[in-house]
Amino acid sequence: MKILHALRGKPRAKLRGGRCSNQAARLWMRTLYERRLQKHLGTAVAVHEASLSVLRDRRMRGQSTHPFYWAGFVATGVWR
Repeated sequence: MKILHALRGKPRAKLRGGRCSNQAARLWMRTLYERRLQKHLGTAVAVHEASLSVLRDRRMRGQSTHPFYWAGFVATGVWR
């Protein structure tokens, strides 16, 4: 399932590779865009940090760290 986003007027795309928890997806997306827009990180680093953020959050809460909760997104498309 492709989800298209317009970020700063430039086309971007994210590929959601499988099922993912809605709560985890919200945290992942929020973290991704915070890293991209506020910290001006590159896409690969922002994707990595977003995944780690969800993983750390779940680990801290004593919740499952199964990839279902943090590995559902892969960056694709034109990212600058």
